[in-house]
Amino acid sequence: MCPVYRLTRHERFAPRGKYALIQHLDSFDKKDTDLFPIAETLKACLQCGACASACKAGVAVDGAIREARAAGQAGTDPPWWLKGLFDSPRGLEQAASLAARYPNAAGLGLRLLGAKAGLDLKEMVHLAAAESFLSKKDRTATFTGPGTPRILFFVGCVQNVCFPEAAEAVLEILRQGAGEVVIPSDQGCCGMALYSAGSDKEAKRRAVHNLEIIERERPDLIVTGCATCASMIKKWERLFEHGDPFKRSSLEAGRRVYELSNFMETLLLDKIHKIERAYWTSRRKVTFHLPCHQKYGLRQEQDCVRILARCFGTDFVKMEQGCCGQGGLFGVAHPEESAKMAVGRIDSALETGASIVVTTCSGCLLQWKAAVHRQGIDIESRHLAEVVKWQKG
Repeated sequence: MCPVYRLTRHERFAPRGKYALIQHLDSFDKKDTDLFPIAETLKACLQCGACASACKAGVAVDGAIREARAAGQAGTDPPWWLKGLFDSPRGLEQAASLAARYPNAAGLGLRLLGAKAGLDLKEMVHLAAAESFLSKKDRTATFTGPGTPRILFFVGCVQNVCFPEAAEAVLEILRQGAGEVVIPSDQGCCGMALYSAGSDKEAKRRAVHNLEIIERERPDLIVTGCATCASMIKKWERLFEHGDPFKRSSLEAGRRVYELSNFMETLLLDKIHKIERAYWTSRRKVTFHLPCHQKYGLRQEQDCVRILARCFGTDFVKMEQGCCGQGGLFGVAHPEESAKMAVGRIDSALETGASIVVTTCSGCLLQWKAAVHRQGIDIESRHLAEVVKWQKG
C-alpha cells in the first residue's frame, strides 16, 4: 500500500487518485485553476515503488508521477537552492560543513530560503559532520586487500557528509575482504533526489560527472553502502538517449554496481563466515529497517537479513516493514507527514524489544537518527557495516 495513502486515507493521495489527476492535467485551465492542491498532490509521492509493485494492471504510477514532475506540470519543480545543493559536486559537502559549525545560523538560512516551518531543521542539521569522509581521502587513495578485483567505493552524498563513520566501516569491510579499493574524492551525488523530483537535467549532470570518474578509474566493480545510490546508478541509463556516448557507460555501471549487503552475500559468500557481530553490540538485540529502494528498486530483501541472522542469532529480531518517510525530497515538501511515518517505524521497532535498528540506506539512516533524537527514544540507528566486523585470525 502507498505509505502516503496509508497515513492520510485521502483518495487523492492514493495511487489511483494521483494517476487520475495526471490523466486530466492537460484539461485544466491553468489561468482559472488553483494549482496549489494539484502540486501538493503530485509532490506527495515518496517514489518508493510500492504502488508499481502492487499494481496488478502493471501501471507504474510512480513513473507517471515522476514524468509529470519532469514536465514541470502544476509547479512541482523543487526550489533552486535545494537543486543547487545536490547539483553542485561539493555543494552539499560545503553546506553540511557550515551547518555543523553554525547550526543555528544554518536553520535560519534555510528558513529565509523558504523551507517549510514543519521541517525539523534542528534535528537534521545536528547530524551534519564537521569533516566529510571524502575530505580525508586522497583521490588516488587505494587500499589493497587479499582479493583481486579493483573496486570503486561509491560513498554517496549523505553518507559522505553526515555519516563518515559508516563510510569508514564500509571501507574496512572492503579492505579486509575484497581487493583493491579506490576512493575518488571528486565523486558526487548519485542524483536520486533530483531524478525523483523530476529534475532530469540536473540528475543527468550528476550521472555524467560520476560516469567520467568511473571511466577514469576503470573499476571491475562499484560498491556502495547506500541502497538508494545503488538503485539510482542502475537507473542512470534512463537519462540518456540511444546514441548518446554515455548510454553504454551508464548501462555498464548499472551492471557493475552492488549495494554492500548484496556484495557481501554474492561475492564474499565463501569468506562470509569471517564476519561476526561488532563487540559493542554484545548482549543487545538488533532489528532491520528495509529501505524502499532496496525492496522495490533493487529487489534484494534478504541479503542483510541473512547477514544479521548469522551474526546475531537469536539477538536478531524482525520487525514489520514500511517506509520511514524520507523519500528524497518528500521530507522537505511534506515534513509533517514524513515525521508521522517515522514515528510509525519507531513504534514497530519498539515492539521488537531491539535497542539497535540497522539499515542499508543513508537517507533512511538520516530519518531514523533525526526521529529517534526528536522523540527522545533510547534506540540506536546504525549502518550494517557498523554492527559487523571481521574475525581476527
